Amino acid sequence: MAKSSFVYVTYIRTTPEKLWSALTDMEFMKQYWFGIHCESQWTAGSSWKLVYPNGRNTDAGKIVEARAATAVSDPLAASGQARAQGRRRVALHDGNGI
Repeated sequence: MAKSSFVYVTYIRTTPEKLWSALTDMEFMKQYWFGIHCESQWTAGSSWKLVYPNGRNTDAGKIVEARAATAVSDPLAASGQARAQGRRRVALHDGNGI
């Protein structure tokens, strides 16, 4: 069976450093995710968990790759949930020339 891939691209007018901060800062996340935030050390091999305001964990996993202001990735199959096997990767790029 052939491997498939899906690439989703979003353009955000900011610097990679500011976007990395927005993706990894718990207080910033809470403002835009209805009080939900992600807890992690944001380093390769560290765990992460998605936490609701009442303290309930809704998802968790392990960071596979992390490079500040560049990329972070983790396996898609987390917390025993039935999801397609694969890997999610967020890559941050300077938009010069786009």
